[in-house]
Amino acid sequence: LISTPQWLESVNGGGTESDPSWEPGFLDMFYNRTVVSKQDSTITMDAPIYNHVDTTLSTPIVYKPLRNFIVTESGVENLRIEIQTGGELTENHAENGVVFRGVENAWARDVSVLHFVISGFSTHTSKNVTIKDSRALEPHSKIEAGKRYNFNVDLFSSQILFTNVRSSAGRRDFVSNGTSVTSGIVFHNSRSFGALNSSEGHQRWSQGLLYDSITYVDPQFYNVLSLHNRGDFGSSHGWAAVHSTAWNVEAEDHYIFIQKPPGAQNYGIGNRAIVNGEGLFNQPEGYIQGTGLAPFPSSLYEAQLAERMEHGLPPDMPLEFSLSEEKEGAVVISWKQLPPLNTDIIIERAEDGFVYNEI
Repeated sequence: LISTPQWLESVNGGGTESDPSWEPGFLDMFYNRTVVSKQDSTITMDAPIYNHVDTTLSTPIVYKPLRNFIVTESGVENLRIEIQTGGELTENHAENGVVFRGVENAWARDVSVLHFVISGFSTHTSKNVTIKDSRALEPHSKIEAGKRYNFNVDLFSSQILFTNVRSSAGRRDFVSNGTSVTSGIVFHNSRSFGALNSSEGHQRWSQGLLYDSITYVDPQFYNVLSLHNRGDFGSSHGWAAVHSTAWNVEAEDHYIFIQKPPGAQNYGIGNRAIVNGEGLFNQPEGYIQGTGLAPFPSSLYEAQLAERMEHGLPPDMPLEFSLSEEKEGAVVISWKQLPPLNTDIIIERAEDGFVYNEI
């Protein structure tokens, strides 16, 4: 999706306050998806996109990328990376621990990284990466912008899962720096210790972030999680997270900010914290429900995963569904399907358009 003048006008130039507005063509939206079906002018993809397609604002373009240098099915396991430094606030040492760049279907499991400057784990130009049972601890750097992004998704990251990870002394424990070209990011069942600032979509229309079952222990900053507008912070950061959700987050008497972007939404469901739409810049409040209560299901990610595994790989519905009445006295139904196991399908028919009975 191209960031046309029409689309930028619909989002108020990005909501950048006193900074320059976003420029046409500067903040396009890219989605790395696999086309699993094509019928006439309709295509079906293997994962959602996270922005409304309004052809009056921007015409979508589909293209086939070059894949010559993509690394696939590669991982790192059972490793401890302890970076030697000159002290807690020094920076003359390795900036990052584990970086996934130009990979698909990759993983890290049971890996600990200590004393990095920028990130313990980060992704860039990567798809379908899982980082689980791992730790990004005790960064050694100055406590300032651009440092201590313990678990970090950067540009062109797509369908990334962080699950059962631990972070300590981070400025942004769980963060997206990926802008509008990053989407489908899950931080799940994880803990933060001594957070120095908020986890968040950090800049320029990061999409489809899910913070699910996150616990903040002894945070050192009043605000622990933000799905909001960053206005003129950074370099025209503006709307930093859209179509994103905080679900079942535990932060006691600390703040979670949920604001509504123009033409989009952010959600705060079942969080034990002070949840509101105040943010750092005056914007409408997002959708907030069940504050102080434990949500059901307790994990949105786990519930969606169970549903997907029961009914089939996405998309769950039959593909290329068609009807034919060429055979006299009968209707012939045909479709394609992508389930991991055989899945029963019930077909119903209504004579009057209201009462349906199984065929």
